[in-house]
Amino acid sequence: MRLPELRPTPVQRPHPPIWHSVASPASFRLCGEKAVPILTVRLPVTQIPARLCEYASGLEASGVDGASRRRLLEQAAIWRWVYVGESRAAAEAEFVAAVAQTRRHMHHVRHELNPPDFNIDPAMLNPWTDPNYSEEDGIRFALRSGALIGTASDVAEQIAELRDAGARHILCQMSFGFLGHERIKASMRRFGERIIAAFARKEPAV
Repeated sequence: MRLPELRPTPVQRPHPPIWHSVASPASFRLCGEKAVPILTVRLPVTQIPARLCEYASGLEASGVDGASRRRLLEQAAIWRWVYVGESRAAAEAEFVAAVAQTRRHMHHVRHELNPPDFNIDPAMLNPWTDPNYSEEDGIRFALRSGALIGTASDVAEQIAELRDAGARHILCQMSFGFLGHERIKASMRRFGERIIAAFARKEPAV
């Protein structure tokens, strides 16, 4: 595999690690066989154990040593939107309003800017990405499959569910266009003060 040339040349030696985005079972397996680090789309939690199993099987076939296999599995990043509010109702209302605008913008841009002959593999579509689904269905899918949302206690429980499914590394997207800077900062502050701190102490988030 030949990587594009980077300019200016990275200072880091060796070069910064290249993480591969994966979604399908085959991509998890292939990246495991290549022994490369991965990050995922917003997979439903029920799919995570099987996908990580594919990655582990590929790593077994790659020939890398056991310590490297364990490190790569632990680093496999599961992508999630994250929004921590003072109450569950407020968090859901604010988040839903933001992702509704995000989805409208996404479909508008794709419709206006993609070339006429551009087609997406139907197997890669879901109610969030498929414009044939209603906005209500798209948001419901996004909330169920790709978001950690609610109070600090709610989000901590959702993180624990991911941990129990085998995830050891969560890629937290806490900033996106329509949520608003002050709300994003407040959510990040709650996450840092109440959730990260609680997991570090192995105590319930409050």
